Amino acid sequence: MTDVNGEQQCFICTEPMKIVAVGECEHRICHVCSLRLRALYKNNHCAYCKTEQAWVIFSEDPLREYSSFGENEPACVDATLGIRYQHQETFAESTRLLKLACPKDGCSDVVGHWAKLKAHVRDEHRLSFCDLCCKYKKAFAHEHQLFTRNQLRDHYRGVSREPSEGFRGHPECGFCKQNFYDDDQLYEHCRDRHEQCHLCVRAGVGRQQYYRNYKELEGHFNQDHFPCMYEACLESKFVVFSTDIDLKAHEVSGQ
Repeated sequence: MTDVNGEQQCFICTEPMKIVAVGECEHRICHVCSLRLRALYKNNHCAYCKTEQAWVIFSEDPLREYSSFGENEPACVDATLGIRYQHQETFAESTRLLKLACPKDGCSDVVGHWAKLKAHVRDEHRLSFCDLCCKYKKAFAHEHQLFTRNQLRDHYRGVSREPSEGFRGHPECGFCKQNFYDDDQLYEHCRDRHEQCHLCVRAGVGRQQYYRNYKELEGHFNQDHFPCMYEACLESKFVVFSTDIDLKAHEVSGQ
């Protein structure tokens, strides 16, 4: 993939590739995207053909083939990430991306773990990270946003100006008042911690409706459906029907 100037572009981020990552399949992406996939996503598959790449080479030569590199040619090797570096400078540049560097413009501080970095931006810059983004967003430390208290509140609500399009905030569980990274996490939480009416879901009218607990769901059953009131069925829970006819058939059959 090339741009209007004939430069090789990464097909993932579309940025010019000054350093390429190439594997045995000979497909190539930029070293930043490759490092993100291997270090943050724990994904060693080729982003193009999906074949697993035990090793990739980071090279400044965008057209050089993987097979042309000798076994001992790379200057540095990272066995943990499966990366061979053509030159020492390439290794240093990649290592810099993985460091816990302060994202604040003009600050060059680098620390050893996240707790220290969070304390640094709080004490030195009077700013904060978003804990959910730090935990779940696949970004290098220096790529994360910093927020004032009001900005962080707006960020959670999705009313701040985000650099990435489509961000709508971190959704909140209306029962627990707990925020989640995205809608998928909120759905998992509601599915595991709260209750949903299977009859409404089956009818296609209650896919987004949840109840705090079974007691509240039972109130919905009593109001909108036809629950069996026999003691054994009440103890079993969820013995409820869409119509009075179905309930009577259940009572007659004794099941």
